[in-house]
Order: sequence, then C-alpha cells, then structure tokens
Amino acid sequence: MTDAQTDRAPFLDTSSGGDIPDAELRKAEAGEQYMNDPLSAPGEGEVVRNDDEQPDRQPAFEPGGNPTETKLDPDSGRDVVLDVHIKPETISDRIAFGFTKAMRAVADTFFAKRYGHRAVVLETVAGVPGMVGGMAQHLRSLRHMKDDEGWIRTLLDEAENERMHLMTFIEIAQPNWLERTVILIAQFGFLIGYGLLYAVHKRTAHRVIGYFEEEAVFSYTQYLAEVDAGRHPNIPAPKIAIDYWQLAPDATLRDVIIAVRADECAHRDMNHGFVDVLDGRREGIPECSGFGAQGGSQIAS
Repeated sequence: MTDAQTDRAPFLDTSSGGDIPDAELRKAEAGEQYMNDPLSAPGEGEVVRNDDEQPDRQPAFEPGGNPTETKLDPDSGRDVVLDVHIKPETISDRIAFGFTKAMRAVADTFFAKRYGHRAVVLETVAGVPGMVGGMAQHLRSLRHMKDDEGWIRTLLDEAENERMHLMTFIEIAQPNWLERTVILIAQFGFLIGYGLLYAVHKRTAHRVIGYFEEEAVFSYTQYLAEVDAGRHPNIPAPKIAIDYWQLAPDATLRDVIIAVRADECAHRDMNHGFVDVLDGRREGIPECSGFGAQGGSQIAS
C-alpha cells in the first residue's frame, strides 16, 4: 500500500501488503466519511460511486438530503418532497408502473373527483402491503434465524399509518353500503394478489407500492386544490385525525390532507428505497448500515 493510499484510507487493513484496488479505496473513503457524518450514509445495498458513475435516474430517497429536481411541500411543516418519480428502467419496473397506471384509470373512472370516497377505498387497499411485507419479513427472519434490522417494524408502521388514514376518511366521507362492499372486495382481492406477488418477486411488489404512493401524492394534491378552490367544503378535522397527527384543535380537512400527503411521500420514498436495497443484494454489493426511511425508521437487510 502506497503512502498516498494510506492518506486516502488510513484505517484499511494493510497487513497483507501490496496496493489496494481503487474500488476498495473508494469504499473505505466513503466509510470514513459516513463515520464522521452518519446522516449521509448510503442505503443498505446502495452503490458508492464516483461522480462520473452516477446512474441517470432520480433517487427515491437520499439520507441526509433531498431527491434532485424536486420541490419541497409548500404547505407542510415537514421536510417532504412532492415531485418524485422513478423512471421505469427494468422489466420489473415497467410491469409495476403499467399496473399502477391501470389501477389509476379504474379509480378515476369509478370516483372521478369524489376524493373523499376515493380515499376510503384506496386507503383500505394501501393498508395491505405493509402488513403482507412485515409478515413475510418476520417469517424470513425466523427461517434464516437472523435479525431483520428494521424491515418488520418499518413495514408494520406503514400498515398502521395507512389504517389511520382509512379511519380518518371514513369519518369524513361516510361511505354508503355499496362503497363498503367495494372496500371488502378490493381488500380481499388485493391481499391475495399482493401476497402472491411478494412471495414470487418482492422487488416488483415494493416498486408497485412506490408507484402507488407517487399516485397517492398526486391525488391528494388534486384533493387539496379542490378544497382550496372551494369545490369541496373545508370541514373541521375529525377528532381521530387531530389526536393522531397532533393537529390544532381548530384544524380542518385541508390540514388533514396535508398531513396524509406527507405520510404518502414517506411511504413512496421508503418503498423505492427497498427496491434499491434488493438491487444491491442481487448485485452482490457489500451491505452497510445507515439507510433510513423518511420518517425515522432504519431499514436494513
């Protein structure tokens, strides 16, 4: 190992002698940087690249920073980014994106601008993936007799958060018997379908949810615009929403939509981030801790 290499990565094991490959030096330099600044650590399975090696895509989530070419939510006090889209690159991505757009078309046809009722039906479906993924990761942890390092808790937290969205919009929209029937059918069908997809190809499953959440952010932004334009009454927020998000006592539907949209941004980033983790595993990239889903949960494999 040369003196220059020692200066670049002083904590590398040099007992074997000889020069250290540049790739190893880059990883070591990155490791030193992340020990000094843990918030900038790469995701679990994320590639550490030189600037000229950056992929031509927008990241789903960058710990310690924000995705590029996006804008921050002007309405929320939370540091969330609204305009994030992962361009489909693989066959898995294209399948997930096509399925999402098909589901979006069905929702637009059935609900049009009845956003409160749309939220009730879609949130009952949205509560399924986190529970399915959490159960699958729980069983994987038992099967491999290894710690899950955060996957289970993160996914179950997502499921619980989506359930609270549903409880909130039931209070707002007051669904009728037909919509409640649709809810039951949609939940059962999606549970079976998503469970099979997760068992067969969990990368695609997480990408589907990442794209679902992109659409959810867009839908809630449209809902907010309708409220601001006076086309939907800005009714008082339900007590369950005030208690859950710790809103002001005089909070309104507008405040609820902003809070829910911020949650969906976090779920979007988390699920796209899970795909990056799984891609890293497949490529044999050494895993390193420090990948954090927006919202605080630590995700690792």
